[in-house]
Amino acid sequence: MLAAVKKGDLANLHRLLKINAAINFTEDDTMPVFIAVEKGYTDVMQILVHHGVDFRVKNAAGEAPMDIALAKGYTRIAEILFHASEQLKGN
Repeated sequence: MLAAVKKGDLANLHRLLKINAAINFTEDDTMPVFIAVEKGYTDVMQILVHHGVDFRVKNAAGEAPMDIALAKGYTRIAEILFHASEQLKGN
């Protein structure tokens, strides 16, 4: 999972998610959601959110993925996370 996210490999990411691979885990002090936001991978983030990634989690520095997206100027990722957050509020 981490390798697919790091490379932005959408085909392998879809394949892994199809077999219900875990997406909410920590390995080497990071999580797939943080790799996607750090690299600015909009498509990867969209897929992860669609498959239930925990985007409200915080890293060791106390930052949420939204914080990183805004700090790096990744507007589209921030929009994806905002809309996902709004959907959670509606449920």
